[in-house]
Amino acid sequence: MTTRGKVLVGVGVVLVAAAVVAANLYYKKADGKIVAVEGIKKRDLESVVSASGKIQAKTQVNVSADTMGRVTELAVMEGDIVKRGQFLMQIDPRNLQSNFARGEAGVAAAEATLNQLRNSIDLAKENLKLAQDNLTRQKNLWSDQLTTREALQRAGLAPADVGYLNLHGTATPQNDAMESRAVAELFGLSLPCSSTKPLTGHALGAAGAIEAAIAWLTVTGDGHLPVHHFDGQRDAELPPIALVAPGQRLSQAPRHVMSNSFAFGGNNASLVLSHV
Repeated sequence: MTTRGKVLVGVGVVLVAAAVVAANLYYKKADGKIVAVEGIKKRDLESVVSASGKIQAKTQVNVSADTMGRVTELAVMEGDIVKRGQFLMQIDPRNLQSNFARGEAGVAAAEATLNQLRNSIDLAKENLKLAQDNLTRQKNLWSDQLTTREALQRAGLAPADVGYLNLHGTATPQNDAMESRAVAELFGLSLPCSSTKPLTGHALGAAGAIEAAIAWLTVTGDGHLPVHHFDGQRDAELPPIALVAPGQRLSQAPRHVMSNSFAFGGNNASLVLSHV
């Protein structure tokens, strides 16, 4: 084959290849969706489903015990079919009986404590009512000076005849206010008076007897008077009655003295002692 022939053959091969490429590019199309196909036939349909949750049994039997203890009797064996309410086992009841007894004792103690508290409340109410009644009575007596006036009338004396007064003097706001005002209204502000409780303390039921004895020593003495011991700070709202100062004495023993005693129960008394 001549050279010219070879060239023509080569050119022809190139043209054919180019024609093939051009045809592929011209006729090429976009890929379509892939569709799965399957033959039609009769069969069971199955599906796997995943989900979270709790599986609850349709019938549930709780075989746990409400209390712990030693099993003394077992009525069923493993694998036996049981019915509702059927006896399964017995646990030693002594522990439960002891717990029950302790519980009963605790309830009884709580009820007793409650009753005691109720009684205490009732007693406190009664004591409060009694104290209020006594306070009202004492105020009324002192407001009219009934106690001291009656004592003077029975003794046939006038307020000016009394030379010394032993005060009830408890250093409490209510008592001191009532007593000082009554003394000022009945005797004035010049009658020597003092409370001897700072020397003896409050002897309660014995206070009246002790202070009567001190009053008697005054009326039979040489004119010395029991000192009123206090801090020296007077209450500006109370009458300035004549409280006996240290070293104070009379020229002679008073002929008539009075001692006041006012009890918690409301039994108020004023005692007049005279040296005849």
